[in-house]
Amino acid sequence: MRLRVLVLAAGLLWPVSSFSQDRANQSFDTGYQLYEDCNAALGSPQNIFCMGYVMGVSDSLDSQKLMCVPQEDSAAQEMSGFRRAASLSQQSALARSHRPLR
Repeated sequence: MRLRVLVLAAGLLWPVSSFSQDRANQSFDTGYQLYEDCNAALGSPQNIFCMGYVMGVSDSLDSQKLMCVPQEDSAAQEMSGFRRAASLSQQSALARSHRPLR
C-alpha cells in the first residue's frame, strides 16, 4: 500500500499539462498546484481536474504493470493517498530548505 502511494505521488508530482479553463494560458502546473486543486471544494472545477488527473495516472501506471491498484479502490481513496504523499513531500522539502549549510 505504501509503495503504491509513493509511486502514484511520484508520477503526479512531476510538472503536468493543464487543460482547465482557469489556467488556459499556462502550459504546465506544478505538483504543488495539483495538490491545491485536490484540496479545492468538492465538485469544483479544480477538484474535478485533480480527480481526473489522479485517476488517469493511476490507471496508466496500473495498465503498464508499474503499480497494482486494488479493484475496490475508489477515486476518493486515490486522491486521499495523493494528498497525503504530497503533503509529506512538501514538509520534507521545507525541512531540507531550513538545514544549515556546512
